Amino acid sequence: MISFVRGPGGVVSRLLAEFVPLLAGLVCGAFVLPLTALPWAIITLVVVWIAVSALLRVVRRRPALRRVYRLAVLAHVLFWSALGITATNRAGPGETAETNVSGWRMSTGFRAGYATQIIIPPARSTLAGWGTRPRRVTYPPFAGFGVLGRLGRAWMGAIDEPRGARRPLFERPQVLRTWPEVRALVVRPDAPDAGAPIAIARVDLVASDAELARAVHAAVADLGFRPEGVLVAATHTHSSPGGFSRQPFSAVAGTDHFDPAAFAAIRDAAARAIRAAYDRAVRATVRLAIAHDRGDDGKPILARSRRKEAPDQIDDRVYVVRFDENTTEARPIAALVNYAIHPVLVRRRYMGWHRDLAGAIEHAFTERLDRTPVMFLNGACGDIAPRDDRLAGDGREHLLAARFADAVVPALRAQEPGRSLHVAAARVRQPMGDPHLVLATGSRADWLEAHGGPIWSGGAGALASNLLALPVNALIWSLGTPEMRVGFRWDGSVGTVINLEQHVTEHALPFGALVFSAGTHDFALLCTPGEGTQAHGKALREQARAQGFEHALVVSWTNGSAAYITTDDEYRADTYEARGSVYGPRAGSVSQAALEAALEAARDFTTE
Repeated sequence: MISFVRGPGGVVSRLLAEFVPLLAGLVCGAFVLPLTALPWAIITLVVVWIAVSALLRVVRRRPALRRVYRLAVLAHVLFWSALGITATNRAGPGETAETNVSGWRMSTGFRAGYATQIIIPPARSTLAGWGTRPRRVTYPPFAGFGVLGRLGRAWMGAIDEPRGARRPLFERPQVLRTWPEVRALVVRPDAPDAGAPIAIARVDLVASDAELARAVHAAVADLGFRPEGVLVAATHTHSSPGGFSRQPFSAVAGTDHFDPAAFAAIRDAAARAIRAAYDRAVRATVRLAIAHDRGDDGKPILARSRRKEAPDQIDDRVYVVRFDENTTEARPIAALVNYAIHPVLVRRRYMGWHRDLAGAIEHAFTERLDRTPVMFLNGACGDIAPRDDRLAGDGREHLLAARFADAVVPALRAQEPGRSLHVAAARVRQPMGDPHLVLATGSRADWLEAHGGPIWSGGAGALASNLLALPVNALIWSLGTPEMRVGFRWDGSVGTVINLEQHVTEHALPFGALVFSAGTHDFALLCTPGEGTQAHGKALREQARAQGFEHALVVSWTNGSAAYITTDDEYRADTYEARGSVYGPRAGSVSQAALEAALEAARDFTTE
């Protein structure tokens, strides 16, 4: 029995001796798999295993080399464990970094202009949105995590003109029915020295991006636009071009490797649309109209809640902001339609770019609003899905949008047009803390409390579980993935926390408020970089009402990307949206405070 375990020929001894060679082979095989194919990964695994095993047999025969080897292994484990113990500590939200505000110094006559530009991505561009097959080709090694994951992603994402990335993560479009678009509205004062113009650019993208928003502003800054006065809002179609985001986490999850040419194509289309709208601006009036997404049965036509127990309990208000020429003919210029809906009816099997439900809504409203060009601005849509249970087949997004528009347009209650405006735009940069993923069988909030900080935090029970899990974590960290920590709780749940600090480089996110004071009525656009839930949107509107704005239009996916934003209570309830949130249980309240500060700054500007 002793020879079986410890002797020179013991089976257990031989198995333990093969642990490091086998682990090295597995790591190398896993690294090679996404870069080549399964046969090459298997060959790599076997070759590395055999080579390392042979090398270590030589090392073990020499006492001096054996001691050096053991010290090297110990140093490697200690080094990466020290990194892992610190790298998995999540920093919480910080104080507001900066607040910028600009606007018009007085109420004045104004001009409004609208323009559309088609986005023509490079031929090598891939699909963004759905992160699963059949659109997904592969993942980077280790899903992009750790040192080897980052190396693999960098190699795969190297652009080879004109073919593109060495190894794309997603498929290229195979069909093309509609080009993605940028639709832009510019509002500027009649008097050239009265204040900075305002631009709203709605883009057919799955998400917005802070770097893209900054680039669009830089491209039109010579016209007098201020950064806080340029809004780049994504419709959140899941059939958009990829390659526009430099954020590693976004790239792996759904936008593919960053492609400078794709980024430039979207930036330039947005800049051209804003410039054209600026040049076409004519003297205008503005009016706010409100209706409800409600059919004859009293239920919503377009939207439903994802909460199965109460699918019809949603905020069904639809806001329409209409700009018309300030002439006797009052010809239409453009209209903004704001409603919360996850605008996805085109499924992942469709292998092409598509404007999806947002484009269908714009088309339906344009037909019913005297051919007025329409821009759809998505609301707090995180848990609001299309009501498509009675629809099937191609083009169902147009059928649903037509039903929605048929009910909403006749019911619009418009206020008197305002012929003068006082406009202010404010933006707050809010540090959200280290983003993270929690993959666990128990409560996410409890997991973060036990495993999202130092291993000695979270109480005696958490400390004990962290210490017991330390050997497993030491092995994981030794593979070059210090951002991951596994653990267990005494209630039997197990899981991992992954710190995304190095995978999401924009940690201070922009939250904005755009205030329109039109004499007889005021309203505000609350611009958030994330995809808030209905409850989060309700909290934002109630806060705006407390600040004096009866009508607040929540605009999601604007000037940045923050994934889902839930209320604090929803996060602790562990809803589907909470599981897709990356900023923790305080994301909702921190976002609300940031928008409150932005709205207050904008309101103060218009009342000075």
